[in-house]
Amino acid sequence: MANIIGESLRTYVADQITQRQKAHGSGTSGLGPIVSYNARTPEYYSYLNSKTAWVKLASGINIDPDRIGSGGKDKEINDKYAWTELAKNYVLFSGTSRLEDGKLKPRGTYDGVNNIWDYFKGAYNVNANLDDNSRTGEFGLVPMPGITSMEVKCLNRGSIKRATVNFKCYSPEQFQIVNLLYLRIGYTMLLEWGWAPYLNNKGELIQDYTTIIENEFFDPANNKASHLSFLKKINGYRAAKDGNYDGLLCKVVNFNWTFSQDGSYDIQLSLISLGDVVESLKTNITPPYPLFQFVNVSYALYNDRQEDQNILPAPVDNTISAYLFIQKLLLDKTNNPTNGIDASDLYDVAGCDVYSTIDGNRINLAGWFVPPPVSSSFSFGGPVYQTSEWFDTENEAKDWLNTVNNGAYSSYPKVNSFSELTDPANPNCYIIEKLVQDYILFTDTDYRVQVKSTLDAIPLPGQKKKDVVYLNYNNGEDDIDEINDDGFYMRFGHLLKYVADNVVPKIENSLTPIFDIDYGQWSNYMYVFPYQVSLDPRVCIVNGGEKVSKKDYFPTLLQWKHSDGWAYPMNIYVSHNQINNSVRNNLDERGNLSVFDFIQDICTELNKALGGVNNLEVILDEEENILRIIDSSYNPKTNRKTYELELYGYYGSTSNFIHDFELKTEITNEFATMATIGSTAGGYVKGTENTMFSKWNKGLIDRFKEKLVPGDPLSRSATGSIAEPNQMYTDKFWYGSYSAFGYTLLDVEDWDPFGIETSLGLSDEIIDQNISIVTEFYKYCQSEIQTNYNKKYASPTAGFIPISLSLTMEGLSGIKIYNALNVDTRFLPADYPDSLKFIIKGVNHSVKDGNWDTSIETVVIAQNEA
Repeated sequence: MANIIGESLRTYVADQITQRQKAHGSGTSGLGPIVSYNARTPEYYSYLNSKTAWVKLASGINIDPDRIGSGGKDKEINDKYAWTELAKNYVLFSGTSRLEDGKLKPRGTYDGVNNIWDYFKGAYNVNANLDDNSRTGEFGLVPMPGITSMEVKCLNRGSIKRATVNFKCYSPEQFQIVNLLYLRIGYTMLLEWGWAPYLNNKGELIQDYTTIIENEFFDPANNKASHLSFLKKINGYRAAKDGNYDGLLCKVVNFNWTFSQDGSYDIQLSLISLGDVVESLKTNITPPYPLFQFVNVSYALYNDRQEDQNILPAPVDNTISAYLFIQKLLLDKTNNPTNGIDASDLYDVAGCDVYSTIDGNRINLAGWFVPPPVSSSFSFGGPVYQTSEWFDTENEAKDWLNTVNNGAYSSYPKVNSFSELTDPANPNCYIIEKLVQDYILFTDTDYRVQVKSTLDAIPLPGQKKKDVVYLNYNNGEDDIDEINDDGFYMRFGHLLKYVADNVVPKIENSLTPIFDIDYGQWSNYMYVFPYQVSLDPRVCIVNGGEKVSKKDYFPTLLQWKHSDGWAYPMNIYVSHNQINNSVRNNLDERGNLSVFDFIQDICTELNKALGGVNNLEVILDEEENILRIIDSSYNPKTNRKTYELELYGYYGSTSNFIHDFELKTEITNEFATMATIGSTAGGYVKGTENTMFSKWNKGLIDRFKEKLVPGDPLSRSATGSIAEPNQMYTDKFWYGSYSAFGYTLLDVEDWDPFGIETSLGLSDEIIDQNISIVTEFYKYCQSEIQTNYNKKYASPTAGFIPISLSLTMEGLSGIKIYNALNVDTRFLPADYPDSLKFIIKGVNHSVKDGNWDTSIETVVIAQNEA
């Protein structure tokens, strides 16, 4: 799955829809406009009259022999059913079934003998030969345990699936086994369901088949397999069974049971797909110990040479902030003479690697790609930091050392006397060496303390030359600030890779992450508007591609825009400040930050910074357990339409398998405003745009409000004059000089040796003005395109519109969230297919009384021209 809204259904799903509609319409003689005869074959009769839904639930629990047998808590269970054996003999299917010779067999029949008494293989789980009659056989012959119903619902637009399984037990012995295998919070289960028999996409009737529970779930080779491998297997079975099979690898999150008057147990098991951890997994974890120590020491020494004495704590509270600080050290030649740059280079405009231009002239704002580590292991190969401090007396030197000791080195012995530092026999000698490899402290008779440090082989992900960039903004201070914190940016894809590699936990044996993150640089897409650039360099910068007027926006950054009309979200450069803000501003009441909230907050700020035309958001692809970034504004037109889902009655020689459908709207305050604007000519008024509704309402005029105008008379454009959004954009942004980059000229004394132009700094006021002006202009443009250039165009920037087509049909798997749904529009208003595209937002399943129903919920986006 790419991050594209409106992809077609998988081929096997579309073909199965066609095959089912053909079967349901068989036996007719060309009803409707299509004259043909579709004979009802024996296979069709069997399919239509005898298909039955089935459900299987198997436990992923291994039982240690110490838990069972004569010395355990469950002594009635013989120890030969340790490890996977009990689970293999107690699969909830057709009552309960046991796995033998690769097939699930009914309990009560084995070795050619009908046996109803055996405790494990017998139909009724009662063993008359046990001595403990106070518990065993007390209820006599009772039915087998079995599933009575199952329901699967999508949460968070399909990111997570929650299943509820209801089943019954009829004796304490049955409940004892069920309790061991299934009523265990946090343990893995495999839930499967499907049709038998079913029609494959060739029209063949398939009556008997096995699934993952029989074929692979209990295979010893898969005992320590990654859960991701089973997700792939489930996907493979969906395709192999042409959508007539589905499965869910899940874990138990809750259960409850009641004891009835007839001695039975009614049990409800709550299961959830494994991706739920993404919403609770803590992002702000501490860095690994070597990195923690290095950053702690380096930060203390780095700040010691700064004149600003308001030193903040070292950025070691979370691994992301620590990594950002490491990138700062890589650039600074004072700290990193091997890889860094000379301070004087920051003023060498001609030699800078990152630049912008106006009228072909470089803006005097030096920028550099932060150099990567020397190798894949993080090693400088030289001093990271070197400094000398001079003191007038021994006590001053000792006080300085103890100050450092109370900060970065608080867990180590304090310096009691200056002589301790020169006495090799003293255990406190070379105290700093205990913290970081090759970190040595020297003294001499002039009370000079010199400190140097190197870092060797601390593992960090490889950083590419163009993944991190620095722009030398002037921060407005009188003193030269050689490295300005405001100037650092990291490529979004690189940040996501760091989180995937260093934050997401791995399974010990396979080192498989509990979920993946899609940070593919060229395989993720987003909507892009002509001449779109980042309006807020406090949040992000991008390679602008086209020139805005005669201004070039960072052409040496990695390509962001594609000439065919999309952009690459992973090549947005996110500022370090924004990354740190997204860490700090989304903590819960316990001070934790989830991966989901962290990345979503960055996406929200990127949407604002890029002019409000994008709707980047985070989803979890539940089928593959991959976290993805999608843009609901990006929905390219697709021409593939191999099926139409019929909603009612017969159409030619085909018919529907839909039980019911309805169309409804969900009115929110925002939606009500958009609908009001969309019901007017042009679909635009200052502050709001909805050309999607305007296109839907094409040719319809509200005679009481044909057109809206701004409330302020000064914002109303006279006939024939330039519209205010156009004029504001042209004058204040398009033809703006430095201000179009969010810069202002700072007259800073003694700062600029090469001319006032190099004292460019970011201006909050200018940036906020640019965002306001350009965002409004983009809204105005959408209306202008539809009104004057392309009547079929509708802005996609509104994202999802809460108009929902809901339908319930015979169970079908393989339908994914964000697929487009092609429906037969004979029973919908004629303008719907021209204006609206139905996008699937939820797929729910229910199995009860031998029937499998699939319920689909959709939302609407504009049916758009390119």
